[in-house]
Amino acid sequence: MPTNFTPLLPSLSTYRSNSLRAPAFGHNFLRGNFTITTWLLLGALFQILLFLLPLRLTYTAAPVLVLLSWQILDHLLMIIGLKPDIYQKRALKAKYTALFPDENGEFTKGDKKGIAPGAGNICVFILGFSVNHVLGPLAPGSAKLSEYAQAMFKELETQASEYGLLSFNYYTNSGAHTTGCEIMTIYYFKDMDYVHKFANSSVHRKGWDWFNRHTKEYPHLGIMHELYQVPKNKWENVYINYEPTLFGTAQHHITNKDGTEKWISGIVDAKGRLKASHVRLGLDSLYSLEEDITTGDDNIEE
Repeated sequence: MPTNFTPLLPSLSTYRSNSLRAPAFGHNFLRGNFTITTWLLLGALFQILLFLLPLRLTYTAAPVLVLLSWQILDHLLMIIGLKPDIYQKRALKAKYTALFPDENGEFTKGDKKGIAPGAGNICVFILGFSVNHVLGPLAPGSAKLSEYAQAMFKELETQASEYGLLSFNYYTNSGAHTTGCEIMTIYYFKDMDYVHKFANSSVHRKGWDWFNRHTKEYPHLGIMHELYQVPKNKWENVYINYEPTLFGTAQHHITNKDGTEKWISGIVDAKGRLKASHVRLGLDSLYSLEEDITTGDDNIEE
């Protein structure tokens, strides 16, 4: 009798947004577009302006002292345990892996008819955007291109099942430059055909046609992409005490027998059999009823 892998996150009735409209992205993008030196100079300028006002020294120094004291106190309360640690709260405290559910949104195991880890193809699409200009995001043409990008993200999210979108995550480049005016978005699709379908959609064609018309006018705007089709049993993943990211944020569209819809997270507990990399790959020669990988420390890879 097949049993189930243990899902760690509840299902949702709609696709969970993870777009550039999120406040955290705007905050981090703005902060990353200026060097530490620039932020310190801006803070110093603000303090100078306060000193120029006809105010007592107490009032001009108060904003800095109050904000800094609050930050120190807030973190001390988290360190000694009198306040929940917001940094730990965002992580999923478990060893887990992300799989594909079956057509019913379940994760069965135990016989050849069940869902084996590593089942299903994955299409990975990496999209990059950079502004190679002294004004960064304020450079000519940047706002217009961002407007088209926002429309594309909205279309993908609202029509995620139509375009086979599983998830996408975005990052800024902090390894090559001191400022982060380069955005990298990593998408996961069910298949490469869905990527081509979106590429030929009207919302994508509008943005792409605009960019092609203005490449000479705005040579500082850069776009790149990489596309990979990963066959089944050629991929696996594991996360330990980690905030869900990349394929771990994938959402799978399921239509119930009564016609209602739901979105299933692929995150399941990676203890027992799933602690081994070759099992998560779903290799048929190693994944069988007779094999039992349940001993030892579940946090140690085998």
